[in-house]
Amino acid sequence: MIQQPSELTILDAGGDDVGVTVLAALQNHLAKKKVQLVQVINPFRPFTEDVKGCLRIKEEIEASSKMKITGLVGNANLIDETLPEHIYKGYDLLKEVSSATGLKIEFITACSDIYPQLELNRFSCPVLEIQRKMNPPWKRLSSKGVLTHGV
Repeated sequence: MIQQPSELTILDAGGDDVGVTVLAALQNHLAKKKVQLVQVINPFRPFTEDVKGCLRIKEEIEASSKMKITGLVGNANLIDETLPEHIYKGYDLLKEVSSATGLKIEFITACSDIYPQLELNRFSCPVLEIQRKMNPPWKRLSSKGVLTHGV
């Protein structure tokens, strides 16, 4: 996929400096391509709950990947516990990070079950409706296909 990418190729390299070290190894190859490196921010994850933490993670990602972040994406969520207020809080933080860095907010995400509840006019960027394809490890399907909660 890296040697012969399609029109749009997305690599999820993880949310910290450790995950993006693979990008540094691919630097010579990626330098020949049009690459956008976006920082995905969820204020409910460790180290990204405030602007200072987001900026620190940004610097670590750029140092480890040997690439510059070109935009921001908001992915505020608490999985099944996400409420519209969480999306709004994440967007507010994203605007602060954008202001501090000069980086454009590319889009924010909202899970399909919460998307209809959002006041979309509160956002000045696109809102990408997403649907979870994987269940968290603490949820399991029984042999009959019924969702059960594991320990």
